[in-house]
Amino acid sequence: MLVPPKLLGTGFGIMEMLQNLALGVFPLVSGFLRSTTENELEGFHLQTLFFFVISCLVTGISFILKAIDVTSGRKLDIKDFRKQYLKKLLKEDSDEET
Repeated sequence: MLVPPKLLGTGFGIMEMLQNLALGVFPLVSGFLRSTTENELEGFHLQTLFFFVISCLVTGISFILKAIDVTSGRKLDIKDFRKQYLKKLLKEDSDEET
């Protein structure tokens, strides 16, 4: 797990905040780009270019994240992660009780 269990709610909150920020800002930027030109087709071209650049950036970041994950022990790509994590928690609980 990348985020300690104590900070899991904070991690989800930060991710949701960033998603909502993007959902609020990107339509504004898109509308601004579309309205900056007098020719409607140029505005659509700028808008499409904006989303293409954002898509390329996100794809590049995901490849970088995958490369970091592979070099640091594949924490993001664990098969049956929930089962392993629950076994670890149950083991820790049983160790504390004894």
